[in-house]
Amino acid sequence: DECGVCNGSGPLENFDCDGNCLLTEDECGVCGGNNSQCADVELSFRNVDPDCRGCLEVHMKNTEPVAGFEISFTGLSGLSLIGSAGGGSAAAAGFNASVGGGNDTNPLYTVIAFSLSGATIDPGDDVLLNLSFNPSENIELICFDYTIPYSNLSSTVFSDSEGAPLTLTVTGIDGELLTD
Repeated sequence: DECGVCNGSGPLENFDCDGNCLLTEDECGVCGGNNSQCADVELSFRNVDPDCRGCLEVHMKNTEPVAGFEISFTGLSGLSLIGSAGGGSAAAAGFNASVGGGNDTNPLYTVIAFSLSGATIDPGDDVLLNLSFNPSENIELICFDYTIPYSNLSSTVFSDSEGAPLTLTVTGIDGELLTD
């Protein structure tokens, strides 16, 4: 083929033989896209600092208002919120937040947050929550957990003001896209 692969099918449409996009990437990072495949919510960890008694920020970039969320974490222990409702845009919107789970039989921690008054977090790109964890943990193991065992349900969910789920993209520390 044109890429020099015996019996190959050539490059993917809109890409060269080295996998480079030949068109403009849209805001969602799709080669030749039209911004229709962007997620409503993108989560990442930022400013992970084991020296500050194990502090980390959960960062959210959202294109739709968020009325509530449930985020599950694995790979750490002693998880707690820093400040009222964990600070960030959740606290600014008046959300009530709590942390549960995380014991010897269930290492999964879950943060649930919502507003009793019906307030939402406006679209934006900001810190959602500030969390602390046991600073002896290996920060490379901290993950968003978004599957419930033995089901096809997600344990990390964001919803709009009518309770409908928002689409979610999960990235790693400092926005590095997770591939598995």
